[in-house]
Amino acid sequence: MPAGPGAAKGVSVDIDGVMRIFSAKGRHDLRALGPIDMSVEPGEFVSLVGPSGCGKSTLLSIVAGLVRPTAGEVRIDGTPVVAAFDRLGMVFQKDLLLPWKSALDNVLVQVEVRGLRRRDYEERARELLDLVGLGSFEEHMPAELSGGMRQRVGICRALLHDPPLLLLDEAFTALDAITRDQLAVDFQRLCADGTTVLFVTHDVGEAVLLGDRVVVMSPRPGRVADVLSVDLARPRRLAVRESERFATYTRHVREVFESEGVLSSSDPMAEPAGRPARPPEPESHPDQVLADSPGESA
Repeated sequence: MPAGPGAAKGVSVDIDGVMRIFSAKGRHDLRALGPIDMSVEPGEFVSLVGPSGCGKSTLLSIVAGLVRPTAGEVRIDGTPVVAAFDRLGMVFQKDLLLPWKSALDNVLVQVEVRGLRRRDYEERARELLDLVGLGSFEEHMPAELSGGMRQRVGICRALLHDPPLLLLDEAFTALDAITRDQLAVDFQRLCADGTTVLFVTHDVGEAVLLGDRVVVMSPRPGRVADVLSVDLARPRRLAVRESERFATYTRHVREVFESEGVLSSSDPMAEPAGRPARPPEPESHPDQVLADSPGESA
């Protein structure tokens, strides 16, 4: 096995004063993003949650080196990003599978694009498909797979080369609720090797369930409105969403959105909300038993 496949090691990501302004002839410039200042530790899973149009996807594109910031800088492991960063995996809302290739061959598209030897990566591709429950669907074509199955193939493709950084742009949004729940469980297992993850979502509960931290973004121009550390034991089973601590986290994010004017108070006569108090840091993990109960299924 070549150096590519193996245990992934996450990278650090530093975002300093990043702004993005879009210009169009005959119209005023549009400041879509920033300034943004945030850091991601190696192996950390950070969820980005915010309203539509706040620049979440633009920020991911800047981190990937696909879009240049108007101002500011992104550094990966201390090195400024000045071009496309190829040591990453990306998963989008649409699976983008090639309809003429089987599930296995779609995962191995990474090999073709990178000019690597197929035989060196076939075993890992099969292992990834098996890990997400698609071991018996290797030869099936995309038209023969459900939406959730196709998205699993897309995630496997992004992970084939063991990227130290994984970017997901609303990767579960188009799926039904049950499939999203299962993917949330599968995805934790896939990223348990220390990969650094930036995960964009509109779903507050999904952001809390998956993230080590949740970065709450303001309306356009998107900026960091709050950063919430999520202290819940891993692996996180779906039942942890029924815990009081989980509810405290999601309530806090909604209160931040209220304070930013993204959400309206349920009381139309209420005064505008101020910045909510942060959830208290626990001395222990009250959800440890709930999260780790061996008898509970996802």
